[in-house]
Amino acid sequence: MRATLGRHPNETTVPLARQQQIANLAYASRYGNGDAASGDGWRFRGRGLKQITFRDNYRDCARALGVDLVSHPDELATDDHLAARSAAWFWASHGCNEAADRGDFAATTRIINGPAMDGQVRRETYWAAARTAFALA
Repeated sequence: MRATLGRHPNETTVPLARQQQIANLAYASRYGNGDAASGDGWRFRGRGLKQITFRDNYRDCARALGVDLVSHPDELATDDHLAARSAAWFWASHGCNEAADRGDFAATTRIINGPAMDGQVRRETYWAAARTAFALA
């Protein structure tokens, strides 16, 4: 079944129902999410500027910001101010500043994305270009 969930020939986008199935499978039974049938994968998919994902992160972010994101997760997608605050909360609460201040780009990536380092070379190339553009190099 999983092989049939992605984009099919002649489709420009994956239909919403299949997007929901993919999220429910990919994010099932981790970090406070229920199993795939619970719908938590879709309910607590990445939203906000940092893409807050998983029930546990929504709960922790909600506590820090004083809003009920568990009951109203779409607020991270519809409220730009809250989307920005959620990114700042994640950055500060997960120690991203310390890693960034050390210049440890790989550690910052691991904090945000977990152990997967896919695309790290591309991110480092963009980082180097940004540092040059802002005369930080």
